[in-house]
Amino acid sequence: MSNSITISKDELSPEVRSELQGIADVKRKYEEREERKGSLIQMGEDRSQKNVLAQMVRAAVSGRTENRALSLSGNNVTNDRVQPIIDELRPELVLANAGVDVIDGSGVDKVILPYQSANPTASWLAENATLADSEPTFTAVEAGKKAVGCLVKVSRQLLSAGNDIDNYIQQAIVRQVAHAIEEAAFADSDVTNAFGALVETSGATDIVSSATNGTTITNFDEIADLKAELRGNNVRGNIHYFMAPSIEAGYGKLKDNDNQNLVPAPYIFNDFVERSHVTSAIPTNITKGTGTNLSNILALDPRDVKMVMTESVQIQLVERYADALQVGFLAYAFVDLKVLRSDSIALARGVKF
Repeated sequence: MSNSITISKDELSPEVRSELQGIADVKRKYEEREERKGSLIQMGEDRSQKNVLAQMVRAAVSGRTENRALSLSGNNVTNDRVQPIIDELRPELVLANAGVDVIDGSGVDKVILPYQSANPTASWLAENATLADSEPTFTAVEAGKKAVGCLVKVSRQLLSAGNDIDNYIQQAIVRQVAHAIEEAAFADSDVTNAFGALVETSGATDIVSSATNGTTITNFDEIADLKAELRGNNVRGNIHYFMAPSIEAGYGKLKDNDNQNLVPAPYIFNDFVERSHVTSAIPTNITKGTGTNLSNILALDPRDVKMVMTESVQIQLVERYADALQVGFLAYAFVDLKVLRSDSIALARGVKF
């Protein structure tokens, strides 16, 4: 015999029905909050598995050692946990955007690349003739380990906010490392402790070398001459051009005799419009003879340039700023830039508008 009593909703007074409905609403909202809380926790766990900075930030905020990440003592993060940093570094590099390979050499003893010092020679042979010996045109070059690093300081107040702080820190690191790499690549001379600047590549031709005091650009002739130089060297791939923002702006302001915008000839239009890249890493304060405030334009086939990271971006937590309620994130990487063909780069060194 059942002791339960079934009461129809219609038999309840409006007051009781309203109270029961309120209880049901409270229960439903509680369940929704718990479901949302669970999804947020899972989302955070998923992100922290992919982003080592999320793990380190969580450890910094809580003051506890993170099991999968590292304690605040500053131990190195393993290579597999910094792979997202490398992936996000590529889009920040104008060279990578142009098609230069960024090779991850982490965990590899040596990265060996083939350097072409001269074009191979082919000849026609008579019947039963022997092909003459020639010097080898390819040699092996080993990627070096040039260290680049940056230090990002973050206040504990910001860390405690927890609003996507890991991405904020990661992007700051990516921008700093990428800018340092580009400054070395596009410098007007080799940067101390860095890899060789592209303009110092042995075998690269400067098309305006005879201009002892620099060159003032008045048309698109330099772009045409850069392309002609590389095509004359049998560079058959797409040619990419690199210039400073002020040079790009100068080209945009060129006018013809009727004060109309000057349009490049079809011979170079597609190259210039589709494959020109602008970076503030190219200096604009170069001096050449009596010429000042000069810059460089570089043209190259990106297939013949390789960027090698022989050790992935490593990140440490630094507590040296504890008295200022700050946490430092120290990042470093071992990077090298290799040009694999000596005549696949052409330069216009010392130009301006």
